[in-house]
Amino acid sequence: MTQLFKNGKLDFKMSPSVSGTVGILGCGWLGKALAIKFINNGFKVKGSTTSEDKLKDLEALGITSYQIEFFKHKTTGSIDSFLENIEALVISIPPRYKEGDDALYQALKRTLKQQSLEHIQNILYVSSTGVFEDGEHCVYDEDSQPNAAHNKGKYLIQLEELFNPLKFKQRVSVLRLGGLLKDGGRHPIHHLAGRTGISNPDAPVNLIEQNDAVDLMWSILRKKEKLKPVYHGVYPWYPGRQEYYTEKAKELGLIPPEFQHTQKRLGKRVRSEKTSKDLNFTFKSKI
Repeated sequence: MTQLFKNGKLDFKMSPSVSGTVGILGCGWLGKALAIKFINNGFKVKGSTTSEDKLKDLEALGITSYQIEFFKHKTTGSIDSFLENIEALVISIPPRYKEGDDALYQALKRTLKQQSLEHIQNILYVSSTGVFEDGEHCVYDEDSQPNAAHNKGKYLIQLEELFNPLKFKQRVSVLRLGGLLKDGGRHPIHHLAGRTGISNPDAPVNLIEQNDAVDLMWSILRKKEKLKPVYHGVYPWYPGRQEYYTEKAKELGLIPPEFQHTQKRLGKRVRSEKTSKDLNFTFKSKI
């Protein structure tokens, strides 16, 4: 495998003659899209799934696939082989929080402690804007301290803390993404259409389209200069939920949801300006 080195370190800049290997733990809806981006640009990709049925689908895309599943006290599948000979590691596993179940946290903690990761140059952990608490007129940026008070939010914070750059010799970053959607496909309105009694009509939406999320991860992993410990991925437009989802329902020919106005506006705006500046990144896919 040919590698390009600069000043003794792996240069992650794409070149037709360079063929690095990226490992994506969690090749689901988002991880698979990222894998395709790397493959289309000449990289080799290893990807994991918990489903045996999806292994052939990943292989058909050119992804070297592994069936790996994390449990609280064990990991099934060949995690050693997956981690072998990769230059970058992306962890894109939805936490799927369940009260009293911290399996993902325990498994990632175990993996980071027990596995040999010295050969990995970059580690990117995909997190969520759920680390921030809703409130009245709350605005957060990349320097804001996570403050979620509900149990799921606290769990998200706990997961992020595993990837404190001070604990690593590698380049490590956390990317907090807003709600994910796909233009012409997956969208929250499909779950909200026709529903009634929805709270917080004026709360801002914090969303990002799949293509922008993929391009953000691509930009982080390819950046040669020093990385920030935290990046945000939220499209810079924050209409209220009622305004946004009503218009989106009409646009897609769906029954608009009905909102109730019996409580104060509780929500947040999660800013991404510092991310855009550091990465010279422009959000292109309108929500």
